Amino acid sequence: MQSNKGILVDVLNVVCEREESMRRPPRFDYDSFVEVMKEIEQKYNKNAFYCIPEYLSYKKHLRKIKDEETLNFFKKQMKDKKIILARNGKEKDDVTLVSIAMNFEMGIISKDKKMEKHVINFSDKTKQTAMQFIRENRIDYHFINGRIAIDGFIPKKFEENN
Repeated sequence: MQSNKGILVDVLNVVCEREESMRRPPRFDYDSFVEVMKEIEQKYNKNAFYCIPEYLSYKKHLRKIKDEETLNFFKKQMKDKKIILARNGKEKDDVTLVSIAMNFEMGIISKDKKMEKHVINFSDKTKQTAMQFIRENRIDYHFINGRIAIDGFIPKKFEENN
């Protein structure tokens, strides 16, 4: 699936996978997040947005960013609305991510093969639609030594008419 309306990246999922690919503990890391954003923006011709829980934008968390360039890039992406703040709480960011993706008909970059469980509280009709949407629009990816390859996406340098 290659959405023309853009893609929404499940940031916690992607960053943890990146960290694991580099033989580090699978946890959120701002530097890793910024590297993933830069790579997706530079490598692919896609209108990408990044969904993160709101608490990751709080000043007390942003103070953990040691590198000023990383902090400035993160803040700029928030200002430019490339980063979408989702609800806080266990898996609530995933509910927000699915809802936004469905509303704007966007692809979802995530390895979460159980994403359908995030829509169990939707109404019956919406739940069925959401489950089908997830099955048709979840896009898998892989990391090799911290570099992302998104299934079905052709890097800019290999696209025709480029």
